[in-house]
Amino acid sequence: MKITLKRLREKKGMKLETLSKLCDIKVRRLKDIEEYRTIPDGDEIISILKILGIYYDEILFFIWEDIIKNQIGGCDNNE
Repeated sequence: MKITLKRLREKKGMKLETLSKLCDIKVRRLKDIEEYRTIPDGDEIISILKILGIYYDEILFFIWEDIIKNQIGGCDNNE
């Protein structure tokens, strides 16, 4: 069973700011990745996997339904 990035980070007792610093990813960007507001790029994925000591198939980096919901919810329908 796959685990979310946020849950894995919390399970390892790591604060968002700590993982951000270790991975060299801005806190806001990492939070957006955890909350499925954005998809991490390849370098970010590799960095996160190395720091957390896991394999790609063990973690959920994105859930399409959440990404779509966040993008639709964040759009200005008046444009």
